[in-house]
Amino acid sequence: MAENGPIVVVGATGFLGSRLVRLLADREEHVVGVGRDTERLAALGDDIRTYQVDMADPHQAAMTVDTIVTDVGPPRAVIAALGGWYVEDETVDVTIERWEGTLRANLTTHFVSAKSFAPALGGADPAYIALNGIASHYPCVGSVAVSAAGAAQRMLIDVLAAETIGRAVRFHELVINTPVLEPGDVHDKDEATHTTHQVCDTVMQMVNSPAMRETRRVELN
Repeated sequence: MAENGPIVVVGATGFLGSRLVRLLADREEHVVGVGRDTERLAALGDDIRTYQVDMADPHQAAMTVDTIVTDVGPPRAVIAALGGWYVEDETVDVTIERWEGTLRANLTTHFVSAKSFAPALGGADPAYIALNGIASHYPCVGSVAVSAAGAAQRMLIDVLAAETIGRAVRFHELVINTPVLEPGDVHDKDEATHTTHQVCDTVMQMVNSPAMRETRRVELN
């Protein structure tokens, strides 16, 4: 059940972000969706307040945060489900365009999101939770830019927690080390998986647990 301000899902048009928005709404949380794709934002449903923004653009992001605070008040939590993952060329064959594009999508967006939203959080125990994956700490062949961005994102969250803003806001990462499926889906490999519902459960435990202040990372293995 909703408490205080809204929960903002940044990256609400991606696979996981969009599912988190709907699951949170179904649990009667006051949820706001922020994403880049207008059509996908509309598909979240008429009951979801959404904002279209390119989170790699600091000016757009700052204006969006101001608008959200004006419209619905300071968020009590942000869930940053940004970036993507792929397996393509090995490092020596990666083009500079692919490298720079991935860093923009997977790292710059996290930087801009945290920089823009964290100072605007409110309530008794505001939390900022960034989602990350196995490539952030495991060398995934064919995903060098994704891995580099994920590793840098880990340090981004650590630095934020160590800085002045970290006294007012809890900063965490949820590192999902497995594929994420919809309930009932069958994975084509013999490996561990988690459902979108399990991810949502874990996120909300992190949002609602002040005792987790000293726990920087939670991993789903």
